[in-house]
Amino acid sequence: MAAILGLDNDVVENICQSVDEVVVAANFNCPGQLVISGSIPGVEKAMQKLTEAGAKRAIRLEVGGAFHSPLMEPARKELEEAIMNTPFNAPACPVYQNVTAQAEKDPEIIKLNLVAQLTGAVNGLKPWKI
Repeated sequence: MAAILGLDNDVVENICQSVDEVVVAANFNCPGQLVISGSIPGVEKAMQKLTEAGAKRAIRLEVGGAFHSPLMEPARKELEEAIMNTPFNAPACPVYQNVTAQAEKDPEIIKLNLVAQLTGAVNGLKPWKI
């Protein structure tokens, strides 16, 4: 994973798509600050292209996995089985999850969102409705 500073999200996403390895936009933290995730060669190639495209910084993050990317699919399958076999009660207050940024009280949808978040992007730019 790597933090990319100073480029529009669309530019980052387009460059990630142009890399011939797995690399995706993973965390939309705020305008001009996005995290990419994927294979080590994919992230390195994207960092180089993003720097050439004008990124102010491309900072490799020392993490233990390619979180919020398709490379987490094997773990998602195991997580899904564990979550779906765990009873959830309806929460006392709405739960906001990073894949939808919507208030949710249905335990089954909360479960699905937990599973989706492992391979799906975190979007801190979505409007939060409290």
